[in-house]
Amino acid sequence: MDVVSRVARKQEAARRRLVDAAMALIAEKGVEGLRIRELADAADIGFGSFYSHFATKEELVEAVVEDFIGTATVEIMEGARAHEDPAEVAVAGQ
Repeated sequence: MDVVSRVARKQEAARRRLVDAAMALIAEKGVEGLRIRELADAADIGFGSFYSHFATKEELVEAVVEDFIGTATVEIMEGARAHEDPAEVAVAGQ
């Protein structure tokens, strides 16, 4: 069981590196400029390993968008909780 969890942790870490690298490369070059080989190098994984985590580049882009939206939502909610005045909550959510 420990081996499985170690393998799962390594796979999740590699996937996380891919998403993080993709986010940086998309910010720099746009989705059109995203190349799998460059992404794999930036994430420090083998080129073929990309396909162990994502079937297509589009699937990766979806993961990047989901991650970005999730992070932004958490930040907005945390900012809103810091205020009791509804007007301040509305401003914090912008």
